[in-house]
Amino acid sequence: MYSKIKRTIILVIFTAIFLINTNFKHPQNETESKKEDFLKHEGDHPQSSGFWKLSNIEIDGDATGVDAHNWTWFEEQDWYGGGEGNWTHPYIIENITFDGETKNAFTIKDSSVYFIIRNCTFENSTGTGYALTLENVNNGTITNCSVFNAGTGIFLSNSNNNTIKKNNISDITNYSGIRITSNSDLNNITENRIWDISNAFGIRIYTSCTNNSLSKNEISSCSEGGIYIHSNNENLVEQNVIYENFIGILLGSGGSQEVISNTIFNNTSGIELDNSNNNILTDNIINSSEEYGIYISQSENCTCLNNELNENGIVFSSDTLKRLSSHNISQSNIVNGKTLYYYKNQTNLMQNNFSKAGQIFLVNCNNSIISDQNVSENSRGIAVYYSRNISILNCFLSNNSRSGILLFQNENCTLKNNTGGFSYFQTISLVECNNITLKDNHISYNDFYGIYLTRSGNCSLIQNEITNCRYGIYLRESDNNTLYNNTSLKNEEYGVLSYNCGTIGEYNKIINNTLTLNGKHGIYLEQCKYSKIIENCLINNQQNGIFIQNSDEILVRKNLIANNSEEGVYISDSPRNTIIANNFTNNNIFFFDDFDDMVSNTIDNSNWINDKKLYCYTNKTNLETSDFTDAGAIILINCNNSLIEDLTSSNTTRGISLFFSNNNTIKNTTTFHQKNGIYIRFSNFNNISDNQLYKNEKGINFYYSSNCYISKNNISQNLEYGIYSLVSTYNNITKNNISKNLICGIYNDGITGYNITKNRIENNTLGINFDSGSSDSILYENYFYNNDGHVDDAGTNNKWDNDLIGNFWDNYTGKDTNDDGIGDSPYNVPGSALKIDNNPIWWDAPVINITLPILNKEFGLNPPTYSVNILEGVNDTIWYTILGTGLNIYITESTGEIKDDLWELAPNGALTLRFYSNDSKGYIGYDDIIIFKNVETTSDGETNDSSPSDEFDPTPLIFLLILIAGVAVFGILMIRSRSKKEIEAKEAEIKSLKEQREEITEGDILISKEQHICLVHKGTIKGMSYICPDCGAYYCVKCYNALKDAENECWSCGAPLDEEKAKKKSALRKKKELVKEREEDSEIFETIEEVDTTHKSPQKSQKDIPREDSSDDTTPSAPEKQIEKEKLTIKAQSIQKEEKQIKKLKEPDIPAIDKKGTAIKKFEEYIHKMKKMANDLEDKITNDEITQEEYIQKRTVLAEKMGEATAKLEKLKESESN
Repeated sequence: MYSKIKRTIILVIFTAIFLINTNFKHPQNETESKKEDFLKHEGDHPQSSGFWKLSNIEIDGDATGVDAHNWTWFEEQDWYGGGEGNWTHPYIIENITFDGETKNAFTIKDSSVYFIIRNCTFENSTGTGYALTLENVNNGTITNCSVFNAGTGIFLSNSNNNTIKKNNISDITNYSGIRITSNSDLNNITENRIWDISNAFGIRIYTSCTNNSLSKNEISSCSEGGIYIHSNNENLVEQNVIYENFIGILLGSGGSQEVISNTIFNNTSGIELDNSNNNILTDNIINSSEEYGIYISQSENCTCLNNELNENGIVFSSDTLKRLSSHNISQSNIVNGKTLYYYKNQTNLMQNNFSKAGQIFLVNCNNSIISDQNVSENSRGIAVYYSRNISILNCFLSNNSRSGILLFQNENCTLKNNTGGFSYFQTISLVECNNITLKDNHISYNDFYGIYLTRSGNCSLIQNEITNCRYGIYLRESDNNTLYNNTSLKNEEYGVLSYNCGTIGEYNKIINNTLTLNGKHGIYLEQCKYSKIIENCLINNQQNGIFIQNSDEILVRKNLIANNSEEGVYISDSPRNTIIANNFTNNNIFFFDDFDDMVSNTIDNSNWINDKKLYCYTNKTNLETSDFTDAGAIILINCNNSLIEDLTSSNTTRGISLFFSNNNTIKNTTTFHQKNGIYIRFSNFNNISDNQLYKNEKGINFYYSSNCYISKNNISQNLEYGIYSLVSTYNNITKNNISKNLICGIYNDGITGYNITKNRIENNTLGINFDSGSSDSILYENYFYNNDGHVDDAGTNNKWDNDLIGNFWDNYTGKDTNDDGIGDSPYNVPGSALKIDNNPIWWDAPVINITLPILNKEFGLNPPTYSVNILEGVNDTIWYTILGTGLNIYITESTGEIKDDLWELAPNGALTLRFYSNDSKGYIGYDDIIIFKNVETTSDGETNDSSPSDEFDPTPLIFLLILIAGVAVFGILMIRSRSKKEIEAKEAEIKSLKEQREEITEGDILISKEQHICLVHKGTIKGMSYICPDCGAYYCVKCYNALKDAENECWSCGAPLDEEKAKKKSALRKKKELVKEREEDSEIFETIEEVDTTHKSPQKSQKDIPREDSSDDTTPSAPEKQIEKEKLTIKAQSIQKEEKQIKKLKEPDIPAIDKKGTAIKKFEEYIHKMKKMANDLEDKITNDEITQEEYIQKRTVLAEKMGEATAKLEKLKESESN
């Protein structure tokens, strides 16, 4: 029955498949031959839109003539979908894939007939191509189509009354998803899904297009924006969902557009109006825009009603009063669930006029107070335009994308005690304002500015606190402002930034501010004039305390400048500045200026540095030591022929600085912990000698300086370079000690013509470096020791000897065989220049060789004779000694006899005889030989020479050799006499063993190991047993020897039998070992664990029991000995009892066949018992019932047994599973 049902089901399935295959036809393709032609052309996989795939198709409604591609031609095509082109029976174009092949895929133009394009795919119109073009076309409908991979998706030009509905448009790369232009009116764009548009908008309408409707579209991921309408009027944008674009909706020039009930979220801007008038924005929901919810710029008469904005708000550009006053912004708009207030032309507004404010705008309002408001999570919290006498007090402004408070063209306003932060731009922004007071405001964590002033003057910033912004306070094109007693710290770049200020002849004053811990500078002035920086605290900024760039006539006075990472005051390209009466700690003044700018500055000696005087002289000559009394640091600008001597300077950035100064002498100074110990810039013919320069970043720094003489300085342990030279020429560096500098001893960058001689250069990471721009220097008589790398010469035409002498290299591998102090072969100088030192300095100690006496020879009373020769080098003096005697013997001849005085001092035994040779430079070589002295002393004090006789009697040796040969011959004859029957018997035994091995089972192997029986004859072992060291299998002596002769491998593991490694034990030996162990135990254990019940004595501690090896000299009495003996007896009994308990844990027998797993259960019980005994031992050692030695011994025995049992249990389980 079931087989019949199965056959019936199969028949029905095959019948259905046959009917489907034979009856399927496209509605518009009546003949089978057309389908076959299509499949032959396209293959077996038709497109999802239908059978047809067409390319570059055009229908021109006005075309005439032969082969005109008009609607009549369309009716003749295979892909004609029916219809007559009228309102009731429109033409149908459907189920077609149009492939643009980088051009326009499908174009219809000059047509007013009714048509529908549906369920089609438009693709591959890349670059400037259009996927679907309607040009001067009316009455068309495009629906349910897919458009992708095109320059423009759907393009309408001068086309009216068309509907574009429910299409999917994506991957558009050049223009827009839908593009409508040039007098295209009354088109309906609805319910389309548009996404992934690059470099363009989702929908764009421009150039005189009116009364178009864009509704219910979903637009996302468009790089320029969702919808863009410009140069048009009276279009409707309604109920669209627009998200994750750059701009949601952008209305450009033109106007009178209606934007109604759209949902717009997660865009950079929600809605933007740019030069667009008379627009209506109503009932829109705009959420989470990064910058603006609604942005209105250069636009008039805009109406905003009933819009809901969350985490953004409305922003107006800095616009004219006329435009700002023209808008209708209703209080029906909601920001973050609170009311948006937009007041125009009002006065005397108070707190009750701003109840539950989400956002506040004042335009041309005066004498008003905004206080105690929380306007956060907004685009801009409070904006005031063209107003006077406004006070903003005690407000909280946080997480506003543009700014917390904006004042534009306001006067006489006060912002006090407001708190803000986490804004993208700034918390407080003043633009074109005058006489504004900012006091006690607290601002932190803005992405850009804390307080921003541009084109504003006469403002006072007092006691504000700004932290963790990029710029604390920013003044731009603003003059005559005062910054007093503000704190600006931990900002990413600057505490105060002033740019292009003071250009109208007035100055900004920065007084008594605390500017610390900023990422770059405390104060940064660029293109400013007349600013005054007075009594500020500038500490621990990551670059400079004050940086003055391209600025004029800046006053820096009475500031505390300390511990900034680079400079205290850095002046670059700035003339006529005055720096007086400042207090520097671990900082200094630095100039990066030309000559005229530098000499124009006024820097007197009223500045202090590290509680010493900071001397700065300009245009002086013949300065002496008395001109630098109590100097912490010295700066010379255009000063000549002066002496700086006996100065100690540290932690001042630079100890001594010379700018445009010549013929000066710096000697006997000490500088350490500086950025530069001595800094020489555009200064020539200066003498720098006998100075200590250590633990600086750079010891000496030359910059564009020439013909200086640097000698006898100790330049060491500097963190970067010992001497650093940049673009300098003809300096002479000689007789300096340059050591332990972390990067390089002497670093040369773009230098020419240096003379570097007689320096000791050691223990540097790199000794000397020449970069590729350095050339024509000469180096000789320098000594290179223990540098990680001696030299890296990448320069041009540098010379490493003066044709007579070169440099000493401690890694030179050549010889100086003629003792002239010059190596016999050249030294290859490291570096890409591939230079050589032809005359490297080198000395070799002479190589001396002892030819007599002979090694290890023994001498008696008479001293040995000697003979030596010089193998290499030139000898000057030879002497010898016997080590340990303290006596040197000088000789002039290379042969002779060891002096008696020295020989008598030498003791009997092994002696080291050493010969020395030195050359003319004092380099010493030596050679050793070991000899023996053996002089016996008689009872009367005389000595006997016990050295061996020279005579030798060979008779006993010959007799011994004959005897050995005879024994060997006899052995060979005995082996050969073995009978043939014995050999045959052995062969039979081997055959029997091989057959017997094949019958061995795994159970036999386990029984042999566990019960210690012979694996071969399966019986007990009497006498000696052999145990395989690899697997533990047991053999009796007879079977072991038979196996060794037969196969020489273990039956259990197959390892070779090695009698040397096999464990051998007899029963008697085991017994003796046990007795010995017990005897050792009785000596080691110092406490009694168990006491026999017959003794009734209390337990003794270790310290109570007398030891046999006690150092006490008192001999124990007989009773004491008896007590000791009894204690030892008790101890032995206790030990024996516990050993018996452990040894009673006998491993279970393993049956040959164990179907029920009995052996496994027994082994698990066995292991459990041992674990219990181990726990008992832990308790005893914890309770001090046994000693540490007893615990270790017993724990070891249990551990071994437990380990063996566990391994066997695992084998049993594995065997059972197999």
